[in-house]
Amino acid sequence: MKKSFVFISILFLTLRLGGSWARGENQELLRLFESGDTAGILKILEADPQQLKADLGEGMTPLHYAAYTGNETVFDYLVKRGLDLHARDKRGLTPIWFAVSGGRPAMLKKLIALGADLGVAEGRTGKTMLHEAALRGDSAIVKKLLAAGIRKDAKDKTGYTALSYALKHGHKTAANLLRNAGIEVVPWEANLDDSTHLEKSLDNGEAYIWYLRHSGWALKTRPALLVFDYRDSDVAPDEKLLANGHIRPDIAFLLNSYAPHDSYAEARQNGIFYAVDKLKIKSVLPMHGGDREEAYALLVEGAAENKVKVDVGAAVNRGDRLFFLKGALK
Repeated sequence: MKKSFVFISILFLTLRLGGSWARGENQELLRLFESGDTAGILKILEADPQQLKADLGEGMTPLHYAAYTGNETVFDYLVKRGLDLHARDKRGLTPIWFAVSGGRPAMLKKLIALGADLGVAEGRTGKTMLHEAALRGDSAIVKKLLAAGIRKDAKDKTGYTALSYALKHGHKTAANLLRNAGIEVVPWEANLDDSTHLEKSLDNGEAYIWYLRHSGWALKTRPALLVFDYRDSDVAPDEKLLANGHIRPDIAFLLNSYAPHDSYAEARQNGIFYAVDKLKIKSVLPMHGGDREEAYALLVEGAAENKVKVDVGAAVNRGDRLFFLKGALK
């Protein structure tokens, strides 16, 4: 009995496609934030005041990282030394955004009390913090933002509200909160259960494809569900579904891990285009964007500029779903 595999015409790219990262002495500070070593962080900041505004990657400073990791001790230390609550990284995002994206309700409460701007939005997509909380399925964050008076009717650049995000990405609890707050339902998708796609019968050469964040992808083919480089290290949403970039605990899966390789952006793209040409690849699923999905959009632009004919699975949010049919991504 023959089995059909879609990998003949899909290329998984394991090159790191993200932007700049912390280098040199800042790598140690970043490592300490990630490990939660408060004493180590304060030791470095005390010894070298220039580190108070160190660039830890993409313009994120220790204040951004303290908000993202929920480290209130370091946050208070930085605020007492006059660090700006409204400081923006290279994407225009302030510490309060990272309290939301990091799933830190206590930090969010502190920032709101200090007068942080609730109107921060992501320039590339137009997402507000309420969109971000809905996308991540964090009902505690959604409640605090609504109570603080965040604009409820805001739409992203494609016209969708926070409720649209919650429904599309399978967050029932957050969706109920937003619906009860009177937020408009702008039709998109409703993916409150994985079974619709996991139980659907597929033909040979077809596949459903989900982006799982960072470098992870899941593929549902006719014979199997395959999961690549899945990491479940962030704050868990209220409901775990493929539609929000998570694997349900009751699903058994095959895990393949890939190591990232760093190089210059132009060289990375040229390597991808070379592989597409030589291997006759029809579709590309880029990985290791370092949770900076704008890197995937840049790959799409690069392919167009270089007249490379290839479909790029340029995910925008975790849980984004693609469909593979006859060599093309839909």
